[in-house]
Amino acid sequence: MTRVNRIPKWVWLFVIIFSVTTVWVRLAVVRLSYQVEQTNTMVSNARRDLDRKTIELENLKSLERLEILAKKKFDLERPTSDQIVVIGGNSEK
Repeated sequence: MTRVNRIPKWVWLFVIIFSVTTVWVRLAVVRLSYQVEQTNTMVSNARRDLDRKTIELENLKSLERLEILAKKKFDLERPTSDQIVVIGGNSEK
């Protein structure tokens, strides 16, 4: 009779634990990569929205727009020189 080389039970146990741990780690990496990608997408969208809002704010604050709005909506005209009053600043005594 020949003796069959049997692998000890502790080796099988080690291989199973190592395999399960490896799969778990890889799944965790995939899950975290997905979360990082989602976060990057959210940051990119937020930056794009911020840029759009900044441009919109600058357009709303533009002097040309305000002047047109003052003329059309409020029926205002440019002041004459006698209507202009300088407050503060350097006044000559």
